[in-house]
Amino acid sequence: MNIDGIFLRQIIQTMRKDLPFRINRITQPDQYSLFINGYSQTARKLLISIDPRQNSVHWTKHNPNENLHASPKLMLFRKHLENGWIED
Repeated sequence: MNIDGIFLRQIIQTMRKDLPFRINRITQPDQYSLFINGYSQTARKLLISIDPRQNSVHWTKHNPNENLHASPKLMLFRKHLENGWIED
């Protein structure tokens, strides 16, 4: 499924109730996914996948496998996004 404007608008409306969201830790379980740990009113986990066949953005309860190799892209996200806030 492609992420288009209609789909993205629905994601934003669904996630808006959990904002503001403080980012604590970012991991990359595979080359297409980012896993963001943080807090809104409670501890939350956000999974963002840009897999060409199965892309998604959603809250999750499970922990993905830790990738011990930190890619340059992951290091860049950690540098600029960790300890930041996602707001409206």
